[in-house]
Amino acid sequence: MRTNINELHLKLISISLGFFISFLLIEIFARLLPATDIFPLELPIKCNNTKEPDYSCIFRRRKFIKGRYIRGKWPPFPIDAQKHTNDIGQFSDINFNQLKNKNKSFLKIISIGDSFVEASQVQNNKTFHGILNKYKSQDKKIVLSTAIGSAGNSLAQYLLHILYADKNIDLQQTTLIIPIIQNDFDESFNKYTQSYPGAKFNMSNPKIIDFNEKLNNKITFFNRFLISNSYIIRYFLLNNNFANLLLEYPLCIMNYKENCPGFKAPRENDNFNKIQNLERYKNGKLATETFLESLTKIRDSREERLKTIFVINADRNIYDTSNSKDNFFQFQRRFFINKAIEYGYVIIDLEETFKKQFKINKKRFDFINDGHWNSYAHRIVAREIIKYLNLEKR
Repeated sequence: MRTNINELHLKLISISLGFFISFLLIEIFARLLPATDIFPLELPIKCNNTKEPDYSCIFRRRKFIKGRYIRGKWPPFPIDAQKHTNDIGQFSDINFNQLKNKNKSFLKIISIGDSFVEASQVQNNKTFHGILNKYKSQDKKIVLSTAIGSAGNSLAQYLLHILYADKNIDLQQTTLIIPIIQNDFDESFNKYTQSYPGAKFNMSNPKIIDFNEKLNNKITFFNRFLISNSYIIRYFLLNNNFANLLLEYPLCIMNYKENCPGFKAPRENDNFNKIQNLERYKNGKLATETFLESLTKIRDSREERLKTIFVINADRNIYDTSNSKDNFFQFQRRFFINKAIEYGYVIIDLEETFKKQFKINKKRFDFINDGHWNSYAHRIVAREIIKYLNLEKR
């Protein structure tokens, strides 16, 4: 009997050792590939006073962290950028505190936005706001350009970031750059992005800003612990977006049928669809009106508005004009442009610029595995801003 028990123990030890060695080898393999580093948001993200936002109201990462952001299966990766954060946890080479400098020999610029400003996919000095730091003004002022931005932010959160900047630096003397992207409009309301944290306009009274908190609960702590301590988990979940594949294939059959390839949603009656669509258009317009009206109370002089540049993104069909345009975005972008011009703001419309550049050299403005601007697009955006500000190379 004792012999059998000893044999069982040996088998269990052998199996456990086999699993451990296998996992260790896979971990080493994931490090060699390599797996991406992680840049989690610093928590909690909460806002006790949306009229006077403090540091906890802004989306930020840990200060002064460095790492390598990778997306793709095998080297050479389509996305591979060395990234680091500044003194307020933003992907920028310029510290926010540097904009507090009262020295008039600097031209201070701050960009506010979402993932297109965050630009995880591109090295800091190759983003449009990073490129500006290589320039000076006609009167020899050295450009100091930094940014506040995070994926998923929309117009309501932009306002909080602008208010935070206004509270901490001389925003009146600072040039403000705000890219406007496809999902900025309706997603400024909870109705369309209920689960995402941050500021949203109140549907009943858009002048009130609601705030969805993101706290460091047990689930978040556990997820971050796993990702932080396992390269193989990081490689599958982050490098290869494995979580989406799980939703699309095995899980879609059980609980998430709408994510299955080829899934067609049950057809609602035409009248219902029409009402829903009209509401979405109406809410998109409301977001624009609320945002611009609120911004105008902060940028209340003609001089400040001429130092506020909206960079309007192009439609996604830019590579193939035979594809139909996104009618919702086309409507919202035209409405936004017209309203912003009425208020006296500056518009840089990328539609014609991108079309012209693509016609010349057929180079894409995004990544093959990611819809965000690549370094080539960031150079074009920077060039358009440089032209407007009449900057010259240092």
